[in-house]
Amino acid sequence: MHARRPRTAPPHAYDLALLALAVAACSTPQQAAPDVAPPGTADHPVEVDRVDGGRWVRHAGGRTFVPDGVQRIATVGLADELLFIGVTPVGEVGSWGSRFLPHQQPFLEDATYLGGEHLPHAVRLEAVFAARPDLIIAEVALADTARALADIAPTIVLRDAETHPEARVRDLGAILGVEARAEAALAWRRRKLAAAREVLGATLDGQTVGVLRVQLRRLKVYGARWFCGPTLYDDLGLRPPTLVAERVGRGVNAWLPLELLPDFDADHLFLMVAPAPGIRSALEGVAESPAWRLMPAARRGDVHTVDIHHWLGGGVMARSLVVDDLLRILAPEAIAAGRFDGLLGPRPPASP
Repeated sequence: MHARRPRTAPPHAYDLALLALAVAACSTPQQAAPDVAPPGTADHPVEVDRVDGGRWVRHAGGRTFVPDGVQRIATVGLADELLFIGVTPVGEVGSWGSRFLPHQQPFLEDATYLGGEHLPHAVRLEAVFAARPDLIIAEVALADTARALADIAPTIVLRDAETHPEARVRDLGAILGVEARAEAALAWRRRKLAAAREVLGATLDGQTVGVLRVQLRRLKVYGARWFCGPTLYDDLGLRPPTLVAERVGRGVNAWLPLELLPDFDADHLFLMVAPAPGIRSALEGVAESPAWRLMPAARRGDVHTVDIHHWLGGGVMARSLVVDDLLRILAPEAIAAGRFDGLLGPRPPASP
């Protein structure tokens, strides 16, 4: 086993060169049986064994000892889930071209920026080292970096937070010994979703809801699998447009040729526009096209621009804000009547 170097200097190329060999002394590799999903993935919870001084956690990346009283937790891609249960990480990666996602920024003012989420090898090991974490919790898309992270602090790898958010929130509660807090936050989430499903179901009465993203020279529609899709079509039971059901179904997304816009039969269309160079002008070009003017939602003026950061965020707090957007746009009377008092926002208001 490769011994750790003293923690007197941040890891550099040396650590990366030994990425295949560097295994933290407090972690052991997972020996999962073929075709059996490891703990901390899909709907398989992490396995926690409590012992004197802490707990052993079996997870998607192996088996790791977490000592009692960890205070400084760095994360790679799971800030939404940690913040949702009232745990503020000391470091997180950025996303969608920003230092932190906009809805996370108020909670992460003192956190260390650890690099770019969508470029796994751009995670800055020097920044992770400087954050002085007691524990690192990483999303599995960045598991290639997990061995180098484990040379800095005990590292736990989780997976599928976008498709199984409640399972990952429970995992974090078990890992950190705050199970009751995690369950209380999830109970708040279930109350919010149940109320929103009831109100939106009655308001829409079978009308369809679609999501369209404008990119340079192309359009993209979203299905039920990732990003905002599970919130719309699974959590809230909204009805997708026929074109989305046929072209995307249970998938993630599909390109939509401009000439098919007149067939995009969404009664309510939510439009994601990234704050990137050229995108606004691309949207203007699309909106001026005859095909756009023939689209049913455009003819009725029922096109709503939403914040791409949380509509494509996928985290549990981002999904909560998608629900807020839907309610404010489609059912403002219910909010005004107090139906959602204490249920709006990214996380439970009682979270510390």
